[in-house]
Amino acid sequence: MDAIFLAFKESGISSNKFIQKIKKNLNLKKIGHSGTLDPFASGILLIGTGNYTKLLHNFNNLDKTYQGTILFGKETDTLDITGKILKEEIINLDIKKIKKEIKDNFIGDILQVPPIFSAIKIKGKPAYKYAIKGKNIDLEAKKRFIYYFNIYETDKNNEFNFETKVSSGTYIRSIARDLAFKLNSIAIIKDLKRIKIGNLKIEDPYNKIEKIEDPYEILKIKKIELNIEKTKDILDGKKIEILDYDDLILLAYNKKNNNEIFIQKINKNIYKIKKRIK
Repeated sequence: MDAIFLAFKESGISSNKFIQKIKKNLNLKKIGHSGTLDPFASGILLIGTGNYTKLLHNFNNLDKTYQGTILFGKETDTLDITGKILKEEIINLDIKKIKKEIKDNFIGDILQVPPIFSAIKIKGKPAYKYAIKGKNIDLEAKKRFIYYFNIYETDKNNEFNFETKVSSGTYIRSIARDLAFKLNSIAIIKDLKRIKIGNLKIEDPYNKIEKIEDPYEILKIKKIELNIEKTKDILDGKKIEILDYDDLILLAYNKKNNNEIFIQKINKNIYKIKKRIK
């Protein structure tokens, strides 16, 4: 099965174990996902099956939208509720002060250091594998973007709900840590749910899986149908002429042979194969 779909991951399972369960349940040969969710987090994952696993990297740069809860006054090694407690303090934060700090320092471009307990690769290995062994590693600050960060009071002391939209690769746990630091405090993420990837979301709250009918439309890649002869030429590595298109990348397809091929513009009206999808 060649498909791209959204699936809702519950808290308490890693992204990889989650998709492997889907693979087993649907008896699939090949499966992958874009955008890892921490085991404690819930929310949507973008999943590809069959030949469409080749498309997944094209979705990596989509913005993400999250909802969750920040708990001030506690610090853990993982920066979330599941970690080992390192420090606790009694505080009483004013939401007006928190909102001002967010407005001044956590909207737009930011620099953030990823959590050591994360999937970011260091010398080819996920950072969390070093952290589990107690090894100290230096992680470089990364430039990220926060579109908005709305925060709301709750009926619990020092707990605040939030919704935020951020660029790809942004760690919400790092935002909580850095926000608390600016407020001369400490904080962790108590709860986290990803509700959107780009503009994609599960429309029906009772559905756990929704198929994306046309992933190329989401990627804003134009399609062009090729005849058998041109399809064979492009698959053989030959250059072909295509008129009336000025796009750098096109999705060429042939219905009869069920071919889908990314082709790349190299000169005016001249295209060659970039990647065969199927």
